[in-house]
Amino acid sequence: MKKQFFNPTPKLASFFYSLNTHHREHHLYAHMLREDIATGIMPLGGRSRHHPNFAASIQGAENEINSARELIASFSERGARDLNEIISRAIEEIARALSWAPSSLYEIVNTQKSVSIHPVSSRRTFRLPFYTFQVIPRADQQTWRRKILHQSNRYIWSISIPKALGGAKGYRKMISRLEKIPPASTPQFVMQELENSVEPSIFDFNEYSALQKLYINKATSNWNWHRRDWSDDTQCEYYRTHKRSMFKYAQNLLREHIVSELNILLQRLDLNCTILISGLPSAAEILEGANDLHLGKINFEEMYKLVFD
Repeated sequence: MKKQFFNPTPKLASFFYSLNTHHREHHLYAHMLREDIATGIMPLGGRSRHHPNFAASIQGAENEINSARELIASFSERGARDLNEIISRAIEEIARALSWAPSSLYEIVNTQKSVSIHPVSSRRTFRLPFYTFQVIPRADQQTWRRKILHQSNRYIWSISIPKALGGAKGYRKMISRLEKIPPASTPQFVMQELENSVEPSIFDFNEYSALQKLYINKATSNWNWHRRDWSDDTQCEYYRTHKRSMFKYAQNLLREHIVSELNILLQRLDLNCTILISGLPSAAEILEGANDLHLGKINFEEMYKLVFD
């Protein structure tokens, strides 16, 4: 491993206690989308029912595979049974981090015995050309005994939402749009009229619901998010299947991006290893399947078996 990556202890904070104690408002649709992005991006527990040949492996120099395995395992705090589960959990944790911080940072910690990765809080954190700085909240300054933390960017690994899914900027814009949706199914002005016993305005709840769905579909067009809607009242089976297939396509784009970035990280650390995922459909294969469904070459059941684990 290259000497310039020797960094025995993390210098940046993964979270700040004073900020974590503050209530973090969860907007319904934004929160649901974040959960759905990470859920199912890899087979649960490293096992796939519809794709029994799924395998996640690390290939390369035999004396460096163990170091790469330890690095990948450090992305998750949970234990794992085998390499399938180690890699699956790492990809899931990175996807979950990206769903909250579309440009996520990690600190590379390398001792003489092992190399690991530690998440860096995105809050009050600023990445400049050569250094990453964290401005410590006043309530945490006594714990850290300083006002600012800093680390050289040669010890920082960054990953962002891929451009094919709108990039970090597009993702933030999408979340911002979802957070503008009122938390209740009834607009606030109608609720106020009802609470004040005022004769309610002419208001069409069905039209409001339909417009809200259109708004969400437009806001999440890069991801083709389905809103967890399985109803039959406003969508046909083809639309429902197509919508879920295209969201899975977006998840696979993200998964392939994460694997690619992890492999670049391994090379950067001078670990001559490569992470390989086999037995799962690629993003291109899902897109081809969606086209075959449209042409009637495959049925709904075949499509679901293709896209779901």
